[in-house]
Amino acid sequence: MGVNQRQFAKSLEISSGYLSEIEAGKKNPGIEVLNKLFETYSVNISFLFTGEGDLFIGPHKKETYIPGQKNTGILEEADLLEELSRYLKHIHIVRFAVLEFFQSYLFNKKGMIDKEIKKYSEQAKLKKDDN
Repeated sequence: MGVNQRQFAKSLEISSGYLSEIEAGKKNPGIEVLNKLFETYSVNISFLFTGEGDLFIGPHKKETYIPGQKNTGILEEADLLEELSRYLKHIHIVRFAVLEFFQSYLFNKKGMIDKEIKKYSEQAKLKKDDN
């Protein structure tokens, strides 16, 4: 990738010491670090957990790393949901992180979610009445 350990840690927004602990197996990377690996380097997170598939994914896999570049739009929504489903079934840390995020999201966005549910219910009722 053409970066040293200090630059790599900085690109992941973690300290060099934390990166060393991850490499030594003393710490596990959090979901934020895994997300940065994907966004910045197109690392296939599934490969890190299972050893299956390619280490790099998407159209950026053969490109040279450019600091600040983010890889987005690699997976379509259906593919992303399928990948998430596989992670949730097999990888405890992903399941934990997603549930933690979802619980926080529900707590912080309760009013907005309730409005959307009400709006959807009303639209469904109108559609049913029209038939």
